Amino acid sequence: MTFLAILLGTILGIVLVILILFLYLVNKLNATIGKDNMRLLKDRLKEGFKDGGLSLDQEYFSTIKSITGMTDIYKPMIEKDFDDFHVSELFSLNNKNLTSIFNALESKDISNITDDSSFDLIRGNIYQEIQDMISTDTNVSYDDIKINRNTIKSYSNKNGSATIEVNTSLSYYFKTNKKGVKNFENIRKETRYTTKYILVYDAKKFNSNSVTYAVNCKNCGAPVPTKGDTTCRFCGSHVEGVDFNTINLKGWKLISYKEY
Repeated sequence: MTFLAILLGTILGIVLVILILFLYLVNKLNATIGKDNMRLLKDRLKEGFKDGGLSLDQEYFSTIKSITGMTDIYKPMIEKDFDDFHVSELFSLNNKNLTSIFNALESKDISNITDDSSFDLIRGNIYQEIQDMISTDTNVSYDDIKINRNTIKSYSNKNGSATIEVNTSLSYYFKTNKKGVKNFENIRKETRYTTKYILVYDAKKFNSNSVTYAVNCKNCGAPVPTKGDTTCRFCGSHVEGVDFNTINLKGWKLISYKEY
């Protein structure tokens, strides 16, 4: 008999002894405490495993999320294209915009961003999100918002416009009644957002169909997309077509935001 066969036989023997011992202890315990108490013990063990899973969820929920970016590479490129660009100003704008969005969603009111020109291209989307929340009686709160870090994720310059994507790591105390969304009270949520900005510097080369733009209905004030829409979906009023070239596109405009 080879050494390998002896070793394998020994291991199998040990496993068999452990299995027999385990079954003996289970039967002994069952006879000592009774079947009902044994069943209760099993239930407690299952609950313990569930609680352990919840703790893992809470730990992930509260762990600072890492973000990637190439700010050091893109910053000189953007500064070369736009001599008045300052990355600190872009990050400050981004922090302000994210905070304003959270406040608008929490209050279900866009009045705080109505006169903010940086929201001209996305105000309609935020308004629609709020309407969806109202129709489903969804509430959300973002308390004590703190920005951890910003990085430039990507940069593009073509067809009369430039776009910059920003990754942001941030945290807040989060609460919502929306089904399927995890929120733990008294635990700070650490999360990440990606935002995208556009700067139109040559309107003649710029293709307005490349972004979603919204104007306000003169009757009810609701944002109405300009792409082919002539009727306000909220009040039914007629909406005149808008000449994109007459819109003030100066400055970096937010065109998307997303948690990831």
